[in-house]
Amino acid sequence: KATCASKPNAIGSVTIITDGMENASRQYTTEQVAKMIEQLKEMGWSFNFIGANIDVEATAAHYNIDNTLEFHQDEQGTADMWANERKSRMHYYERVEAVNQCVACASDDGMSRLERLREAAGNYFRSEERMTPAHIHRLADNEIFVFGSNLEGMHGGGAARTALKKFGAVMGQGVGLQGQSYGIPTMQGGVETIRPYVDDFVKFAQEHPDLKFLVTRIGCGIARFTDAEIAPLFAAALTVENIYLPQSFLDVLRA
Repeated sequence: KATCASKPNAIGSVTIITDGMENASRQYTTEQVAKMIEQLKEMGWSFNFIGANIDVEATAAHYNIDNTLEFHQDEQGTADMWANERKSRMHYYERVEAVNQCVACASDDGMSRLERLREAAGNYFRSEERMTPAHIHRLADNEIFVFGSNLEGMHGGGAARTALKKFGAVMGQGVGLQGQSYGIPTMQGGVETIRPYVDDFVKFAQEHPDLKFLVTRIGCGIARFTDAEIAPLFAAALTVENIYLPQSFLDVLRA
């Protein structure tokens, strides 16, 4: 068999999926594994850590792994995780192939092939699009659940009810940040009445780069607007790094 050592352009991609007890080895310590991983990363290898029921980022950091993904350990959460992993893997392969196609050419910015491979590996879970998960069961400390509300702040159904029950939405508050949620009113009239609140939200997100805003399909449930009507209101959000949009909004905006 040909080995990686006999194929100088070969690299490896390793993905760990765990719900805990990720290193029960009696041969290697955490420190030894971390050292081996760091050495292989220097050679352009990709290491990715997917976990449930643990502090994913902290656990991965023990092994010198930067690319992390957390999932909820139920049927839907597992399905979403595999979909995310497959999409990330295909994007990674595309980036690596682009690097390999240019092995013999000098890059305009002076980056070597190895540097480009490291960059590709370091962006494993970074899709070209920032997409809100289809099902949000829980939030990281810096994540904000963005939901469609009404001006009266009566969070009785849909995503608003989820925001009230799980993410700190305040009954009687219809607009803005509340707990780990952010309300955008959608029930007061036509689409153009929603635009000012979306604009305020985008500005708020820009002013709080430490937070990650997960926008749900606001206005497309109880308010009965369509994705085609609401998505264009978020066009400016495409350039805001900490705003994530639903797949259906992205489909409209990139059409």
